[in-house]
Amino acid sequence: MKCGEVWGITFLDHVEDGKKPITFEVFGRVIRVGKLSVTLASWDYAGGKGRDRDNMKTFCIVQSCIIGSQRLRVD
Repeated sequence: MKCGEVWGITFLDHVEDGKKPITFEVFGRVIRVGKLSVTLASWDYAGGKGRDRDNMKTFCIVQSCIIGSQRLRVD
C-alpha cells in the first residue's frame, strides 16, 4: 500500500461488550502507512488537495487486524 492509492480493506474490529470481533470493510484513499497501522480517508476532498482537512473522515486500522485488502485505484 502506498499513499494516494485507493483500497478496500476488510478487518476485525473490537466490540465494547467483550463479544467476538466483528468483520468490517472500509474503502478509501491511503493517507498514511506506518509500521503497525494504515490510515484511510473514506471521505476526502477531490484529488486529496483540500486545505480544510477537518471534514475528512479517517480510519486508522492496525495491520494485524486486516484480513483482506484490494487496491481499487491508483492516482
